[in-house]
Amino acid sequence: MPGTVLPLSARLERAFTARVTGLPAPARTALLVAALGQSDSVAETLAATGLILGATAEPEILAPAAEVRLIELAIDTVTFRHPLMRSAIAAASTFAERRQAHLALAETLREQPDRRAWHWAVATPGTDEGVAAELDSTADRARRRGGVAAAIAALEQAARLSERQDSKAFRLLSAAELAVESGSRTTAERLVRDAQVLDLPPRRRATTAWLLSSFEDGVREDISRVPELAELAASVAADGEVEPAIRILWGAAMRCFWSEPGPVARRALLEVADRLPVPADDPRMVAITAYVAPFERGDLALVRLRALAGATGTTTPEIDRYLGSAALQVGAFDLAARFATAAAPGLRAQGRLGLLPRALARPSVVPGPAR
Repeated sequence: MPGTVLPLSARLERAFTARVTGLPAPARTALLVAALGQSDSVAETLAATGLILGATAEPEILAPAAEVRLIELAIDTVTFRHPLMRSAIAAASTFAERRQAHLALAETLREQPDRRAWHWAVATPGTDEGVAAELDSTADRARRRGGVAAAIAALEQAARLSERQDSKAFRLLSAAELAVESGSRTTAERLVRDAQVLDLPPRRRATTAWLLSSFEDGVREDISRVPELAELAASVAADGEVEPAIRILWGAAMRCFWSEPGPVARRALLEVADRLPVPADDPRMVAITAYVAPFERGDLALVRLRALAGATGTTTPEIDRYLGSAALQVGAFDLAARFATAAAPGLRAQGRLGLLPRALARPSVVPGPAR
């Protein structure tokens, strides 16, 4: 991602920078833009360089760098001859030069919102809620296409730029949730610790405590935590944060699989689920109700599962995973296997290793211990 500088040995840094410092100033500027742009596009490099120099930049501006074998220059591409050259060039520049290059690239990349947001972020030393919001959108797009690691990085950067502590905490905890899904406990714990040092309201503190227990689905927790999670989900939903509320309810529903919280706790979860402004046939709600009330609402869940089965493999792996879990709870083992089989390749491709084993442990003919 933009702004990332890989460590270099002193010998390599000297060897690379010696050739850079001998270049004409315009060539050094163009080379820095190319290094930070994370692209091989000559047109992109020249457009951003022109913004810095205040004049049109022609391809010849890069010729001196090609002559000293720093880059290979073609009509429409610029390629660095050594994989660490980008980092060496960035390390040899000043902060002001790097910031100027990132700002020029952000201005150039108006049609590429994700890359543009990253360049704006790297060029922003303080807080900026506008840039943070752009990174939120970047994270959402990354998550939808399966780039969980990119989504986590974008949310963490957005948290750094947040102007309000509550927004900062929300972004850190959202990133931590994704880290839990990817099975990266170290990352999740670090993000939760970063959130915990903030002045969090009670609801956010409760969320931090819930998140890390998701690695074990609360197996070692006291069953009294289930009604507490119902209250937390209701509180989060009351603040208009429906998606986080659904995820908390899902975590509580999973605890109903491993332990028996009692009818009062189960009813409390269902009441919160029924009040959410989400369609009843939403795969997540089908799964939640199937876990919480497999007998009381099993027939209805089965009807909805059969209606949704036609879309198997055409939705996201996360949706297929929810539907597979729901089918298993109501004894529809054929549907459970079908949904889980569809979910597994996508979860693997997305790096969601915390969820993948559940899809792989799918039932065949008779139920097993899988979920």
